Amino acid sequence: MGRQQDRAPPFSGERLVNTSLLPVADAVARLLSGVTTLPSEAVPLDQAHGRVLADDLVCGEDRPAYDRSAMDGYAVAGDTPARFEVVGEVPAGGIHPQPLAPGQAVRIFTGAAVPVGATRVVPQEVVRVEGPRIQVDRMPGTHFIRHRGDDARPGHLLLPGGTRLRAPELALLAQEGVVRPQVIRRPRLAHLVTGSELVDPSAAAGPGTIRDTNASLVAGLALESGMEWVGRERVGDEFGMARAALHRLAAGNPEFIVVSGGAGPGDHDLGRRLLEDLGMEVVFHGVDLRPGKPFSAAAAPPRSFWSCRATLFHTGSPGSCSSVLWETRGRGPRRSAACNSPWPRFGRAMGAARRLVAGRRGHAGGQAPGRAAASGQFR
Repeated sequence: MGRQQDRAPPFSGERLVNTSLLPVADAVARLLSGVTTLPSEAVPLDQAHGRVLADDLVCGEDRPAYDRSAMDGYAVAGDTPARFEVVGEVPAGGIHPQPLAPGQAVRIFTGAAVPVGATRVVPQEVVRVEGPRIQVDRMPGTHFIRHRGDDARPGHLLLPGGTRLRAPELALLAQEGVVRPQVIRRPRLAHLVTGSELVDPSAAAGPGTIRDTNASLVAGLALESGMEWVGRERVGDEFGMARAALHRLAAGNPEFIVVSGGAGPGDHDLGRRLLEDLGMEVVFHGVDLRPGKPFSAAAAPPRSFWSCRATLFHTGSPGSCSSVLWETRGRGPRRSAACNSPWPRFGRAMGAARRLVAGRRGHAGGQAPGRAAASGQFR
């Protein structure tokens, strides 16, 4: 189902079926063992913020490319206090065509090219103008010249592949003339919310029903983790409806499908039955995590029609959802996006989600590797 050529490889992590509770660190390690890097794509520079750089960015020429003035003032040919003849002016973007002879100076502005023969830039604050000449009574201790190649030389590594692009990184790309950087494609996430007790947040919750909050929690954390949000469906605790909804979501080729609800042992918990019916292989069931103990994972076998490489499901309480999301901290999306730098404020956002949604301290947790799915809602 979906575009075959755009699928990630089948989940390659180690399978484990165990009735005992798995330590959280082991669960995360098993999930990440199946994550592979997604393909790259070229995007316009003004759309690259938050994306992950696919290849190293290497300096192509000296930076700066010429000697530049670091101050407004006068470029002088001489290193001792003296009177200098002003023979020209160099604004930013301009050049002085002739080398300066000893005793000469030019008016210069920040960022302008320093003329050949100039030994330093004297800030205008310490210069006394006397008609066509200037008097310098005290030479500053600094030359105020940014020399060619001071910042970087050709071949110097500016950004390693795997860097998350923020404002400073975008500026470096622009400096090197990279207007369509190659970035890792965003991991795609779809969300299936199950639970007959759930109503839309816009609706009034009557007796026996509650508003769905995990949908907003998962959507927000997916976006904050650098993922592409590709769809959500909400269904009741009916197997046929859930199975059909899961197929519809899978048609969008998401790397992650989060299935909220049904991970527990209750009569109406359909998560594990649903996944096994679809041919998923259980990786583990039950993690030493509170809240979130029923947190489980399954994987699509090789050559499966499923584009999802792995599936996670957890119980549906907001505390359990936050707990699972906290413990993985977006590491699955980061690994699939080949990101070697942290997503900003992910832990802080998860802590806030725990306090606001779960109303208690405790663990929190996250998504799974590669093409993944998670299941759990208000149970």
